[in-house]
Amino acid sequence: MSIFPAYETERLILREFELKDIDAIHTYLSDPAVSNYMMQDATTKEQSLNYVHRFLEFQKEEPRKILRFAIILISNNRLIGECGLNYFTFLITIHM
Repeated sequence: MSIFPAYETERLILREFELKDIDAIHTYLSDPAVSNYMMQDATTKEQSLNYVHRFLEFQKEEPRKILRFAIILISNNRLIGECGLNYFTFLITIHM
């Protein structure tokens, strides 16, 4: 269940991922021109499916530490990419 509403601009919608996004995600993850700049690539549909499942699992965590959003182009309702935020807690120990 999404706790974040979709965010809409003049051209784009940012929303949480859904399982139905698998084909669009696989399209850009398997493109070498895109995957060259990402930490993840997926040459098989199964790898893309695992990638989507990770996002869906992140959405269930409490508290949420990883937020990933699908970027949808409004003009054709096409998923064209992703963006996100990661929250990290650093524990600093001072030894004297």
